[in-house]
Formats: sequence, structure tokens, C-alpha cells
Amino acid sequence: MEEQKFPEINENITKKVDEFLEKRDYEKQKIVSPALIEEKNKLSPPKEEKKPDKKNNPPKKPKKKNKFELMKKEIEKTEKKESKKKLIDLEKIRKEIENELNPKPENTQIKKEKLIKEIEDKKQELYKIQESENFIKTGIKGFDELLPDGIPKKKMILISGGPGTGKTLFAMECLYWGAKLYNETGVYISLEEDPASIAENAKSIGMKDIDEFIKKKKLIILKVPLYEFETLKIAIEDTVSEMKAKRIVLDSITVLSMYWENPLQMRKALIELYQIIKRQNCTTFILAETERELEKTRTMVEEFTSDGVIVLYYVKVGDARVRGIEIIKMRGVEHEERIVPFKITDAGIIVYPEEYIYAGEETKF
Repeated sequence: MEEQKFPEINENITKKVDEFLEKRDYEKQKIVSPALIEEKNKLSPPKEEKKPDKKNNPPKKPKKKNKFELMKKEIEKTEKKESKKKLIDLEKIRKEIENELNPKPENTQIKKEKLIKEIEDKKQELYKIQESENFIKTGIKGFDELLPDGIPKKKMILISGGPGTGKTLFAMECLYWGAKLYNETGVYISLEEDPASIAENAKSIGMKDIDEFIKKKKLIILKVPLYEFETLKIAIEDTVSEMKAKRIVLDSITVLSMYWENPLQMRKALIELYQIIKRQNCTTFILAETERELEKTRTMVEEFTSDGVIVLYYVKVGDARVRGIEIIKMRGVEHEERIVPFKITDAGIIVYPEEYIYAGEETKF
């Protein structure tokens, strides 16, 4: 058969097939050649892009950050940081307060130990005031300056004076300050006055905490019945030995002398009592009441066997009376050799070693 010829149809089909293939390759593979783009533009020209209408639809501008908002954010950040710091400080303070109010057992123990150590150190400092092992200090303000070395230990000292001169208070202060300052136990033996009365009188002149020392048995006030010399000897030996006393007061030798009518028997008994006291290794203060006249007082006390004699006076200077004190003797110790004034105050006995008992006025004893 002869081939039929349709030249125009074949060319159109071929052209369509080529266009189809080109279009497929462009859309699917995205492989585009300049010639193809040119050809495609001929067949279907590209759409013109619409320009934005500035009047009706203006382009959106990027938002500018507000300065006020930025500052606000910075302030908020700073406040948060500061509040955190404040919270930390408050927490620290709270813990410190809790520790103070509810201390840990370990802290309490440490504080207790430190306090005990401080108390012991202070005691040691006070003990060092008593410089020599062979002497004691009375602790009475101003009086110890009359005796630079002090009163000899383990000796018998007579404290003499007329009624109302302050003998009992002077002797009581010797025991009180001995217990308070020097840790020495004292025993006060009364033959006449009640112990409660002695303690009350002591409180009125500065020894306000005397009851504490009595409770701790650093001070003992005893009353021995009159006319029982044997009981007195037992009281001295047993009490002093049991309490390990270092200072004794016997109030008074005047009352004790009433036990005997015979002066010889009295002197013999006093020597026996003196030996008993000596064996106790204590410093003993024995009170004696004498007449106001100076010469009679001196004569009486010098007759008594003692290591030291202290005399208290209540003398008349012009129209008034003044208290005075004198150390008549103190064996082996240098001392002031004149009468010096003293006062009995709410704070205790105060001696004025630099002053004189009179100044141009006539003094009557």
C-alpha cells in the first residue's frame, strides 16, 4: 500500500508532543534552559507582578521597640535581683536569731566552759591580791594600807575598844572579805549576841550578800552558851577542824572573863584557849570591850598575851565625836603608829590612812 501523506497533521502532532514534554520536564524536574524559557514565554507570556498599592495597602513596617517598655523590663530585672538579695539577707538574719534563741547543745556547752574559765581566772586574780603566804589582808578599805605587809598568819590579834566603837563590825568584815576575796572560810563565835542579829547588822553596812556565804558554809556564826568553857573549847576545835577555817573571831574576851572570879584562873584558862586556837593554824581575832579612856585601854590590852593589838576609838573633837583606829602592836610587822580616822558607812568601814583624827581642835578620849 502506498503510504498516505498528511504533512501538516504530522508537524502539528510533533510540535504538540514536544511542547508537552518540555512543559512536563519544566514542572517536574525544574530543569529549565534559557531556550525553553524563551519558548515558553512565546506560548504563554509571564504574568505581570502586581505592585503594592501604597495608598490602599501600604507595606507593613517592622515594629520599633518602645524605649519605655525596654526601660521597664530592665527595672523589673533589677528589682528581681535586689529582691533575691534581700531574701537571702533576711534568711541569714532569721537563722542567726534562731541560733541565739535556740542555741545548739555544743554552743551552749562551749559558752558554759568559757564562763567557768572566766570565773576561775577572776578568782585567781583575787587570790593573788594576798601577795605573801605568811600574811593576810583584812579587805577593809584603807586599813590594809596601815600594814604594808599585812597581818601575820596563824596569829592571835586582839581588837579592843569601848561600847559602840565598831569592834563587831570590824571583826565581821575581816571574815566576810576573807571569804569573798581570798576564799578563806571564817567562823564567828559569839558568847552573847544572837547570830541572826550579827548577820542583819552586817547587811546594813555593805555585806548584803552575807547569807550566800553562810549557805555555802564559807561563813559560820555560832553562839556558845554562857559559862560553859568546855563547850567553847569543843566548839572551837570541832567546828574549825571540820570547816577547815582559816579565820576565827571570838566575841568577846570580856564576857569570857566573867567565867572566873579569880584573875589567876582566868589567865590560866585564857592561855589554854590560846593554845587550842594556835593548834588550829588559824588567824584569830579576839574582841575585848574596854573603857573609853585611852590609857586604861592600852594598859588592859597589853596585859593580854597576843601577837597584835588593834584599838578602836570614838573620840570627841570639839562638839562632835569622831571614830579613830590605832595599831598598838603587831609583832614582826611594820605599821602606822598613829591614830587615824575611820567611818562606818552603808558600804562598810572606810579607814582614811592619810588623814588625821583632829586638825587644831582639842581631842578628848
